[in-house]
Amino acid sequence: MGKKKGGKSSGYVSKGERTCVAPKNRVHRNERHPAERMINQLKAFRANKNVMLTIENPDTSARNERFIRVPAKNIWRQPSK
Repeated sequence: MGKKKGGKSSGYVSKGERTCVAPKNRVHRNERHPAERMINQLKAFRANKNVMLTIENPDTSARNERFIRVPAKNIWRQPSK
C-alpha cells in the first residue's frame, strides 16, 4: 500500500511567488486613519446601532486593564430624531 499524506500540513504548500490581490487594493485595519473609525462609529450611533467605545480605565489601580470598552450611549447623548 502507498503512504498516505497524513493531513493538511503534509499536502501541497504554495511557494508564495505571486499574490492574489494587487497591493494597491489591499486595505488593512492598521492603515485606516483613526478619524475614519470615529466617523464610522458616529454614523452607526446615529443609526441607533449598538456602538462600543474604547476609553481609558477611570480606575487607575487596575493595571491589567488600561483601556475598557463601554457602550457609546453611556458616553454620548442619545441622537435626536
